[in-house]
Amino acid sequence: MLYLDLETYNHVDIKVGTYRYAETAQVLLFAYAFDDGPVAVWDRAAGETMPSDLSDGLRAGNVLLTAHNAMFDRTIMRLSLGIETGVERWRCTMVKAYSHALPGSLEACGAVLGLPKNKAKLGEGKKLVNRFCRPPPKNHKADRYDRHSHPAEWARFKQYAAQDIEAMREIDRRLPDWNWQDRDIALYHLDQRINDRGFCVDQELTAAGARAAVDEKARMETEFATLAAGRLERPTQRDKFCSYLNQRFGLGIDNTRAETFRELLKDDSLDPDCRRLLELSIQFNKTSTAKYAALAPAVSSDGRFRGGLQFRGAARTRRWCLTGDHEVLTEDGWVRIDQWNGGVIAQWWAGTVSFEHADRVAFDYEGDLIAAQRTGRIDAVMTPEHVLCANGGTGRRTAGAAYGGHVTGVERFGVLRREPISTIRTRVLVMLQHDGFKQGSTVAWNFAKKRKSTRCQKLLAAAGIPFTTGTKTDGQYRVYVPTATKPDWLVKRDFGPWLLHERHDPRAFIAEIEHWDGGNRRDKQIEVCTKKRVNAEWTATMAHLAGFSATVTQRANGYWLVNVSKSGNRVSIKPDDWSKQPFKGRVYCAATRTGFFLVRRNGVVHVTGNSGRNFQPQNLPSRGLPKAHEVDLYIEALKADCHEFLFDDLMLFGSAALRGVVVAPEGKSLAVADLSNIEGRVLAWLAGERWKLQAFFEYDAGRGPDLYNITATSILGGDPYKVSKENRNAFGKVPDLAFGYAGGYGACQTFAKAYGLKLFDQWETITANVDPELIASARANYTKWGADREPDADEDEWIASDVVKLAWRSRHPKTVQLWKACQEAAKLAIQNPGKVYRAGSKLQFAMKRHAGIPYLLMRLPSGGFLVYSEPRYHEDDDAITYMGIDATATGGQFGKWTRLYTYGGKFVENACQSLAMDIMASNMREIDASGFPIILSVHDELVTEPTNGGTGAALATMMAKAPDWLPDFPLAAAGFDTARYRKE
Repeated sequence: MLYLDLETYNHVDIKVGTYRYAETAQVLLFAYAFDDGPVAVWDRAAGETMPSDLSDGLRAGNVLLTAHNAMFDRTIMRLSLGIETGVERWRCTMVKAYSHALPGSLEACGAVLGLPKNKAKLGEGKKLVNRFCRPPPKNHKADRYDRHSHPAEWARFKQYAAQDIEAMREIDRRLPDWNWQDRDIALYHLDQRINDRGFCVDQELTAAGARAAVDEKARMETEFATLAAGRLERPTQRDKFCSYLNQRFGLGIDNTRAETFRELLKDDSLDPDCRRLLELSIQFNKTSTAKYAALAPAVSSDGRFRGGLQFRGAARTRRWCLTGDHEVLTEDGWVRIDQWNGGVIAQWWAGTVSFEHADRVAFDYEGDLIAAQRTGRIDAVMTPEHVLCANGGTGRRTAGAAYGGHVTGVERFGVLRREPISTIRTRVLVMLQHDGFKQGSTVAWNFAKKRKSTRCQKLLAAAGIPFTTGTKTDGQYRVYVPTATKPDWLVKRDFGPWLLHERHDPRAFIAEIEHWDGGNRRDKQIEVCTKKRVNAEWTATMAHLAGFSATVTQRANGYWLVNVSKSGNRVSIKPDDWSKQPFKGRVYCAATRTGFFLVRRNGVVHVTGNSGRNFQPQNLPSRGLPKAHEVDLYIEALKADCHEFLFDDLMLFGSAALRGVVVAPEGKSLAVADLSNIEGRVLAWLAGERWKLQAFFEYDAGRGPDLYNITATSILGGDPYKVSKENRNAFGKVPDLAFGYAGGYGACQTFAKAYGLKLFDQWETITANVDPELIASARANYTKWGADREPDADEDEWIASDVVKLAWRSRHPKTVQLWKACQEAAKLAIQNPGKVYRAGSKLQFAMKRHAGIPYLLMRLPSGGFLVYSEPRYHEDDDAITYMGIDATATGGQFGKWTRLYTYGGKFVENACQSLAMDIMASNMREIDASGFPIILSVHDELVTEPTNGGTGAALATMMAKAPDWLPDFPLAAAGFDTARYRKE
């Protein structure tokens, strides 16, 4: 095994991607080692000739080659050094780590695996790479720094290169290999060939699309400002726009979301000017058309875009993408940004936090990510173009420009500004949660200290709540509120989203916690100890919104400690706090009205700015698109610069035409095919829902109705051949998409809104066809827990959604059993290491230890494994947690490594998505070698450039070939041929 690592210089920024970058890169250093031998560094910049042992090793076909992010080193060697090695000889420790749900960066992976200091990545390296591998900042006199200008640093640079080999080699030893067998490595090699091949780009369309997007936005701004009589400039002025609509047209709305406007547009009596303003807003806020301009810099000199796929980048499902590990604050709590689809989030401006609508931005990026990390103060990883919120928001600097310098005044928090409910009510509920208890239908407090009893009585009196006092036999002071005088809002409940929904005052919340059990004030700090993590999380969140910092850690006894600091709401980033790490995959951001929003990573919250955009072939629009022939006409008109005379909704057509940038080479065509409803089929197969599997078989054979029709009639009854489109969506498509992984009201609403539905609109259909017992159960559920969990939900809509959920579950009993079986099997496996436990007939769970680290493994029917590091079972609340890179909470042993919660439905989701990937992958090698060279993989779809007259139908036939480990599975695919990639 030859371990190797290259250091390069280029005047072109790595953000253009490995392939474009490699065309002009210069190799400076080539560090290497054979097996366990000594590390050597070939100093090519010094004019040294390649060492003979390195030359022999690269030429020898029986020597394997390993690098971290091997695609970079392999491509640099081929394009910059002219060394062809063949893909099959390569191994990649980054992909090997990804395959086992471990961090991809060398430094982070080494920390998680416990590398000793003498084996770890050299911390000083980030400065050295910045010094020698890229041009100096524009304000420096020198054009370039090298070994002549900085000889001492150059010597350290060589040490850094050598140390990376030590770190990589030790990581390779410590990584497990359950998902790094011959079959996995062969699939990785196929992925590399696909990335090398890339796809042909219609650069004329890219240029025309970029121009049109700018022109159309300017035209819409002019029309919008005219209709608004000059009081507004553009739809992105959301607060002013909302107020304007309410004042002029009496709409009575509290947001300017697209879904809100689409509901209003259904009203035929809407004022024409109002209608046009709403239409313009929906069109204007489409961000996808920015991808035209973003694609151009990433295209190689031969007109092809390469490197758009990251093999097994997603920790849990091993799909070709990367998850985001930052979170945004919604009114339902912190949400991973890769799972957030746009909506209301906490935005910052001039020290104030407000909850307003924002759009999600997601794009592919390849190159260095810039990290800024100070323990407990700031933790961020950004693209170089990402905007920092510094100096009170007035000194906006990109991460790339700030890198390596001393940045002061990066905002951490702001104060939530909106009219709260009574601050006394907030204080009373804090007091009740911390010190009170529920006794039947009353609430009560017992105090050993008289000062607490006195404060309790004062708060209740201030809130106008009658109470009774007394003294217990043990001397404790008792205060209780009888049922007859207890207000409806006085309910003991865990802290949660209701704090924001009911507009509780964060400053009153934080001021009150120090007075009660678990609260301890120390100078400029408040410490709060709580048994439940949810209470700790929401205490920290309220602290952030009150203008303070807060950290959450878990004690050895299992309790959660919140430390609220009441001093310093800004942080400085010092030169030593910066670092870089190579990255290739998807990154995320939010497009906000203010330009800034709150973001959390590894529990550390700060204010960040909107990012740039790049091309993301796997995140193209897919719903509500015009017909294919209309899009083709638009593309021709766009390239001829006459599109605005022939089409009305230019932003819609511009968004729909994005797929069209992928084209066949001249004289060829593309063959495209995708697996039909693959996740739904996998779920039915894993659960053993025989009736549904049979329905898939019959539909594929042309003898049965559509599956969403069958689901709809399983809920409503009736003839599956006579289901209306509305009922098909409301009772077929939405339930199948929302409820398969134990989803509830939130999941149902997500998919219902995507299809423009409100389930309560179907109430007559529900009451006429659904079992009355299910309707009664839904009403009871709302009373028991629904109103508390979703206090902002419309009661009728909640009950209608729950009825459909209960009806779906009653028709899918084996699916419900599988959720429970996965939860139980995982729990038993954690409690009994070494033993194997089954979940249903097709999934297995077991604990394994490798290099001193325990892992929970879920074995799939394909032979692959889902890997959960350092799992725990928490008996108190029947919860399962594990350590993972996609952070959703605070704490964690390794800074960038945090403990995550999972459950039965999530295990099933992970299994279904991963197995769907395995099914598609099982035929990809044969497809690629059989005259269908693959150029792109988009979810469950393959795009190929066939040779010898291959067709989309033939491609679909090959994709629908079930592997041996998939017996009795209704696998089906559909394909088509096209000169330009499109949505079929």
